[in-house]
Amino acid sequence: MPVSSLLESAVNRSLQNCADLSPAAEMDDQIPETVKEERNQRLLAVVDRLAKEKNAAIVGTVQKVLCEGPSKHNPSTLSGRTPQNKIVIFEGDVNKLTGEILDVKVKESTGFTTYGEVI
Repeated sequence: MPVSSLLESAVNRSLQNCADLSPAAEMDDQIPETVKEERNQRLLAVVDRLAKEKNAAIVGTVQKVLCEGPSKHNPSTLSGRTPQNKIVIFEGDVNKLTGEILDVKVKESTGFTTYGEVI
């Protein structure tokens, strides 16, 4: 499942849980579910656009990355995070690099995830 779909699902669950617990949930004149969904989709589109713009801005730069270990979606690659909490996927030895702070040149971005190589 793409990261954007996972994020969308998590946001939807979170919003629904908050809405159910809110005093507003008991008020009269509720907004129709179709309007809520349309507003949610517009919000998610903005979040997606901003994430893509911010990650595209670091392509070609060298970032300090804390190696967290194997990538969740491809255990043959490693995953880490920048100080700004951006996810970076790269190749390397899991036993040597996990827990290390590395210089990683960001080569590509797919929106929520960036890909790079250890330099």
